[in-house]
Amino acid sequence: MKKITSLTSCSAASVQTTKSFRSRVSVTVGTAPTFKSDERAEKRKELYTKLEEKQRALAEKRLQYEARRREEQEAAIRQLRKSMVVKAKPCPTSTMRGPLQRLN
Repeated sequence: MKKITSLTSCSAASVQTTKSFRSRVSVTVGTAPTFKSDERAEKRKELYTKLEEKQRALAEKRLQYEARRREEQEAAIRQLRKSMVVKAKPCPTSTMRGPLQRLN
């Protein structure tokens, strides 16, 4: 009988340790998962619209710059053409001798 009491006392001790272990460990309560894919999709859509606006603005600036540059080049070419016109220059007075005489 002594053996039986030792088994019962041993099992009672193990039951107490498992009870104390269970009291220290918190039990996880299951919940449904929450997904934020809709929120991320909305943020991504906003980001893409902002990027498109930036790209449109950059394209507009680039077009304006090219137009201004083209106008400046055309103005420079016009000015160069004006200055390149060959004009008759009068002869210096030191080389002028007077009217030529005819030989008969």
